Amino acid sequence: MGETTAMLPMVKWLVEVKGASVTLRNVDGFPPSHMASLAGNRKVCKYIQRREKIEAKAQQKREEEMEKQAGLAQRERLAAEAAEAFLAEFELEEKEEQEKKKEKKSKKDRKKKR
Repeated sequence: MGETTAMLPMVKWLVEVKGASVTLRNVDGFPPSHMASLAGNRKVCKYIQRREKIEAKAQQKREEEMEKQAGLAQRERLAAEAAEAFLAEFELEEKEEQEKKKEKKSKKDRKKKR
């Protein structure tokens, strides 16, 4: 088959305007780049291969961002747990200090009554 130059603008329109994916496979399991290659359309095949690289990089960035967000969420959760533990410890120390003050006061009161 001879290369058809009319296919490239249509493929670009499908991908860039309509959002067609260049990574989806047909019912036989072949990707668009394989079908373009079988048709002998090198320009379309090269275009699709470039778009595959672009989509792969975009997917990698999305995954990295998701990992980053997950890491941030985990750090926030750990920070909240640490703050909660600190507050609980502070409250416990505060309560113990108040109990000691009450004890001292009650000892003083008992000494005064004697």
